[in-house]
Amino acid sequence: MKKVLIIGLAVLGLVSCGGRAPKAKGAGKTPAKVELQLPSPPGMLSGQEQAEYVVENYWQNYKAEIDSVSLEQAFSNWCAFTGYVSRDISIKSLIKAYDKAPERILPLAEKYLYDPNSPYRDEDFYGALASHIGTPEMRELAKLCALNPVGSKAADFVFEDSRGRRHHLYDINAPYTILFFSNPGCNACKEIIDELAVFAEPIAAGAVAVVNIYIDEDLDAWREYLPAYPKTWNTGFDPLLVLRKDTVYHIRAIPSVYLLSADKTVILKDAPTERLIQTLENSL
Repeated sequence: MKKVLIIGLAVLGLVSCGGRAPKAKGAGKTPAKVELQLPSPPGMLSGQEQAEYVVENYWQNYKAEIDSVSLEQAFSNWCAFTGYVSRDISIKSLIKAYDKAPERILPLAEKYLYDPNSPYRDEDFYGALASHIGTPEMRELAKLCALNPVGSKAADFVFEDSRGRRHHLYDINAPYTILFFSNPGCNACKEIIDELAVFAEPIAAGAVAVVNIYIDEDLDAWREYLPAYPKTWNTGFDPLLVLRKDTVYHIRAIPSVYLLSADKTVILKDAPTERLIQTLENSL
């Protein structure tokens, strides 16, 4: 782990750190880019401690003169780097960034942490920022983001299978459960179905369970699409139509994928498939 952390620090430093670019001949009128200068961790710190130091102090050298392209690159790198430290440290760092430049950081946070298509999306991070901002609109958003945070027990719900039998999420007994909210005919959902084929053996052996849930009303379309779902999955629909109401889960877009532990603790929430696959492969 320490080697990975040190490599991460070095790579991030190469990407994000930097002074003013040297002027090319004839470019005297072009202003040099101003980039975010990352803090240098004390040499006596371990790899993990260095990572924590950098994330904790990531925004300390922020200047208003930093150009928008460089700031977005720095924010993107920050998102990647949060994977090396605790979520609490990352959230505190994000709030520090917002406090330094709210008008510039909020759009980046929305783009990278809340957009359903972002590979860095993290609803818990964005919800913590929304709570910190504290306007009425952001407080309401924070409440939605606070549903089923990482580290909490996932909310239970009822689903019905194609034979009319009703089950609870907590009826599923497996070391890991992939909770997959999908729609029939959804191209992105089909891609996830194909990608999860990598876990065909662990699923067949009972080491991983997939709970594949349709939350809308067109059951004819759902039944027609059933053959596309693996028979080893627990596929069903929401007979009570509660999951679409943002009171049990905040399902902002379909598809949406969660990873749960044996006791249904949330390991990953609305995670990109690549992150889910990597996490699960490292855990099995």
